[in-house]
Amino acid sequence: MNDKKISEKIGQLLYNETPDPDKLTNLLVHINKNVTDMTLWVGKIKSKETGFSLSQEGNQEIVKLTNELWGIYQEVPNSSWNVAHYMLSPEDQSFKIEFENSKELENGKIAFWKYSKKHNS
Repeated sequence: MNDKKISEKIGQLLYNETPDPDKLTNLLVHINKNVTDMTLWVGKIKSKETGFSLSQEGNQEIVKLTNELWGIYQEVPNSSWNVAHYMLSPEDQSFKIEFENSKELENGKIAFWKYSKKHNS
């Protein structure tokens, strides 16, 4: 499967599982050697009130698809990343992904929950 197909599947999964399809849906995923961390929220601000969880099947599928996407990009020069921020926007009917390479997360200098706070708009 290519990166475009994987992105489409992730976008559709988020659309199917978001508790409020009329608001911006965010999924932040950190890929690590041993574990995949993720956090989800609706709207621009990440908080206890805006957070939600995927179904067990949705969670497994996101992990699988994100790992596939990571594998594809590892073969492309200068495209190293360990964090993917998926954003589903009903306002402009778009889905986009921003990739980041966090040395702090990689080296264990910051916890994922703390790192994810910087994504509040």
